[in-house]
Amino acid sequence: MGGIVGNRAIESAAIQWIIKLEGAAGRAALDTRGGGGVADITSPPRTIEVKAFGGVARGQDLWLETTQVNAAL
Repeated sequence: MGGIVGNRAIESAAIQWIIKLEGAAGRAALDTRGGGGVADITSPPRTIEVKAFGGVARGQDLWLETTQVNAAL
């Protein structure tokens, strides 16, 4: 059967898909995970955060990191 399993794998697949969509729209999207930035993708003028969670977290609030809140402000 196969498929994408696990939050990290889901996020990685989503990021690849979003980068393709952004490119098709004429924006230069970059995967910025682990680079100390505030989001997973930069695609000027957009900043895109990707979150995958499930199981016991389903239906709960989605917490932002302090750097993300500060950047938004």
